[in-house]
Amino acid sequence: MPHIDNMTNSKSQGSSERIFKGLRKLLRLGSGSSKNHRSQMTKQTVFISGGNRGLGFSLVKAFAQEAGTTVVTTARNPDAAAELQKLSKSSGNIHIVKLDVDSEESINAAGAAIAAITKELDIFISNSGIADIDGYVLTTKKQNWIKHYTTNALGPILLFQALYPLLEKGKLKKAFFLSTVAASIQLELPIPGSAYGQSKAALNYTVRELALDLKKEGFTIAPLHPGVVGSDMGKEVGEQLIALDPKIASFFDPANVLTPDQSASDLKKVIEGLKPEDTGKFLANDGSELPW
Repeated sequence: MPHIDNMTNSKSQGSSERIFKGLRKLLRLGSGSSKNHRSQMTKQTVFISGGNRGLGFSLVKAFAQEAGTTVVTTARNPDAAAELQKLSKSSGNIHIVKLDVDSEESINAAGAAIAAITKELDIFISNSGIADIDGYVLTTKKQNWIKHYTTNALGPILLFQALYPLLEKGKLKKAFFLSTVAASIQLELPIPGSAYGQSKAALNYTVRELALDLKKEGFTIAPLHPGVVGSDMGKEVGEQLIALDPKIASFFDPANVLTPDQSASDLKKVIEGLKPEDTGKFLANDGSELPW
């Protein structure tokens, strides 16, 4: 991603301000504005990775409250996921499986455990990911590039491979991968975070290819931008970015930030409304299409 200071020096101040203004609007988007809401849900089984905290936990809550819905979710350490365990016990329709998306062995073990819980999956949501912002391209270390690629790009695809046999048997055949507007190459967002952005851009490429591969099978597959979410990870990323460039602080103004529950509600409406003809699109939490 281009350095903000470089952009300010090479272009007019007015041009930079327009970029910031447009980006703030794009990042916030609209909560609850999707037109594709299904008012009633049929019996379904939903998989959500990383359901122990933040947006993942909110997604689990949102889907689990629907009558006839079974949720299968994951955590690196299920025993330590106190809130998720409490929700699982009170709801009765949430299953928790151990998963580390950095480990192929763990992914395969989780796939076997999930196959023992259910014979089919209707919706797959890849939510697990990291965002460790350590600077611009010239200062980002090799290990950080590799770490982000492994967790954000490779892990979700290997997880989909492991669960594909269950999704193939599902009624809805829907798969969604949480991405970010920071992965858009066309937008050229003036913020740092190269390892994070490139890993999500790599994910987007593979998800679009996957959508084309499985289109003939009736799958609906898409990467989704959840908005700027005020989860623990979102707040930490905001602090890291602002430390690198104070101009970015306006992006994380409370008016631009969604709570995890708001983002989950938006995403759920989008997921419910998408059809096979929408497969392969890069979408925001309000259902609008984003540039690659």
